[in-house]
Amino acid sequence: MQVSVISASAELLALGCPPIPVAPKPIAPEDPKNTGKNPSYLNPWGNAVILQHGQFRDRLPTDEELRKFFRNPNTGVGTLGGHAGVVWLDFGA
Repeated sequence: MQVSVISASAELLALGCPPIPVAPKPIAPEDPKNTGKNPSYLNPWGNAVILQHGQFRDRLPTDEELRKFFRNPNTGVGTLGGHAGVVWLDFGA
């Protein structure tokens, strides 16, 4: 994991919010489901794996899951809204 993803994940966990991986949008989209915004991570071969993130509505990811999600340094981090009373504002370009 790169340092910024590690620190962002730690901050989210401290707030009681699940760190959710977001794989980058591929240059040549092989999978139309990978938009670069949906919960997904890059596997060891660099292919995006779409994450069934609903499981993290009621629990935080395990350490093992976090290592799997963020082993590729190109995977970003996000979270789900509505956890621990935290309100998120998302300003997109």
